Amino acid sequence: MNLISLQEFLKEDKEHIIELLIDSGFENINYIKTKNQIRCSREAGRNPTSIKINAETLGYVCFSTNTRGNVISLLQSYRGLSFRCTLDYISDFFNLDLIPHKNIHLPFGAFYKKILNNYSINEIEVETHSEDMLKQFSSRPNMRFFNDGINLDVQKQFNIGFDLETSRITIPWRSSEGKLIGVIGRLNEDDISDEIPKYLAVIPFPKSYGIYGFSENYEHIVNQTVWICEAEKSCLIAKSLNINNVVSVGSHSISTIQVQLIKSLMPKKIIVAWDEGIEESEIIAECNKFKNSFIKYDIGYFNPSCLPKESKMSLFDIKDNKKISQLVKENVIWLEN
Repeated sequence: MNLISLQEFLKEDKEHIIELLIDSGFENINYIKTKNQIRCSREAGRNPTSIKINAETLGYVCFSTNTRGNVISLLQSYRGLSFRCTLDYISDFFNLDLIPHKNIHLPFGAFYKKILNNYSINEIEVETHSEDMLKQFSSRPNMRFFNDGINLDVQKQFNIGFDLETSRITIPWRSSEGKLIGVIGRLNEDDISDEIPKYLAVIPFPKSYGIYGFSENYEHIVNQTVWICEAEKSCLIAKSLNINNVVSVGSHSISTIQVQLIKSLMPKKIIVAWDEGIEESEIIAECNKFKNSFIKYDIGYFNPSCLPKESKMSLFDIKDNKKISQLVKENVIWLEN
């Protein structure tokens, strides 16, 4: 069962959400039928309505902690689990492996299918691999990435490694559920001829079926602001700066499936931040892929013309939170949705 299937299962019946809240230890759980809303609290003695959950979208807001997300990220935070383990917990709790994909009911009928551009759930299934496949690579920290602004903790979290056979830094990609789908290798050299690709798939996979950083940053992007960049390094550098809502699509063209996955987050804001050198008209065309009349969120883009000419830099290559904030303030342009 993939992430979108799991979300739709939870939306099918409010009792699914309530059962998870009870099992996890939330208090003062109350369903308000007129608003299709669940109110609860993290513990007894606190504001009994501090958490508000929209049973239709799964989105939540916690007024006592000033956080937001969805039911999955709420459980992830409350139970102290990784994103992957949270999905496993929910699936095991309901024994969902026994439920065929074809029996999952999409809410709102044709309405919801239009939101997802008529892509069926099974169309975003992608082959996954055992974590054991990463054992063939050295797991030692990489100094090239460290010097590029990617700290050692982030390298460890994202399983950055090194392939001795090809002399490439290994960058694992994961599905929206956090399972390994492939590995990109970055040649560990400075001067690279045009005949040799700097980036090459060490374990091939359809990159358009995944989003780099999606599962690792899930609790920071669901029902919140999500930045979409080109390269994996943008996500990694941002993470090292404690900017946790950045993902990468691996190119400057967002696939239909990647659009679908971003929409499944029910984000508040989407900002496309391509590297310097990409024409503004191309960036706007990518932003327009998210436009629809069914989900309301803000859509914008970072204009990279403010970055040094011919540098091919990303916004996050600035590596300075204060300067990045100023550039964002001055160069993010919002579109009508």
